[in-house]
Amino acid sequence: MKDLKLYDIPFAGIKTGLHNFVYEIDSDFLMNFPESPLKKAKLKAFLDFYKKDDFFLLDFKLRGKVKVECDRCSELFAQPIKAKFQNVVKYAEGEEEGTKEDEEVIYISRLDMVFNVARLLYEYAILSIPLRKVHSDPEDCISDFEFGDKKTEGEEKTMDPRWERLKNIKFDQ
Repeated sequence: MKDLKLYDIPFAGIKTGLHNFVYEIDSDFLMNFPESPLKKAKLKAFLDFYKKDDFFLLDFKLRGKVKVECDRCSELFAQPIKAKFQNVVKYAEGEEEGTKEDEEVIYISRLDMVFNVARLLYEYAILSIPLRKVHSDPEDCISDFEFGDKKTEGEEKTMDPRWERLKNIKFDQ
């Protein structure tokens, strides 16, 4: 397990402007999230952290591969990942409000000194997996089934006679 303090950004001690961070998302990182459907990954996360006086702008870019199960054949394969995400971090109006989240806006207390991006990196890694996970090359998928009789050496495959008649249909154009 990786220490999640590695993902802390001490924003109180850095100057206004652009700051770049690079993070690794791998199996050790994912072990910190036991509910994760993702167990193996090799991703690099590039974070452009724009510090302004009243807010921070976070631009995440994820590149790499994750190990997922093919939806067609259930075989594990390395799914390439290339994704971008953006967040805005603002100070909450009252210090008593604490930390709360909106869609793409995260509110933090003015008393906070660090901002941890580990949870965001985990969520973005999960969100970057496509809904349909299939081998990029159909030849890699083992679920290409043949229907009907298999042809043996020297024997031609015969077509079902019901379909044979359809070959004779002529269409006027």
